[in-house]
Amino acid sequence: MASERERVVDFHIHAGNPGDWHPWVMEFVSVVNPQAEAQLEGVQSQQGMHDFLDDQGVDHAVILAETSPVTTGVVGNDRVRSLCEGSDRLTPFASFHPLEVEDVEETVRDLAADGFRGLKFYPSSQFFYPDD
Repeated sequence: MASERERVVDFHIHAGNPGDWHPWVMEFVSVVNPQAEAQLEGVQSQQGMHDFLDDQGVDHAVILAETSPVTTGVVGNDRVRSLCEGSDRLTPFASFHPLEVEDVEETVRDLAADGFRGLKFYPSSQFFYPDD
């Protein structure tokens, strides 16, 4: 997409489907963006995500998993990996709760070996301090 202009990177895209989140999340998002549910349904495939990015003038996107089952919901790492797999426009970021895995370093190594290029943590909704 980018030719004589700077590349546009969206570093924060949640690509779950509406059922991945608690109902209040979709209600809130729909107030802010009445088209949110239709947009989310449209990006459930890699081609749909690419089409959405094209429509928005975005060249590349970081796709975020979310592990916040108590507060907002869960968009699994597998979902993000499958959406991004083979795309040169989508970068997968994994999520896990650092206090719920036995070995954080091993988990990070495994996720990196599985193709994830970064991590997204949610301290305020996963109820941990970043320095735990």
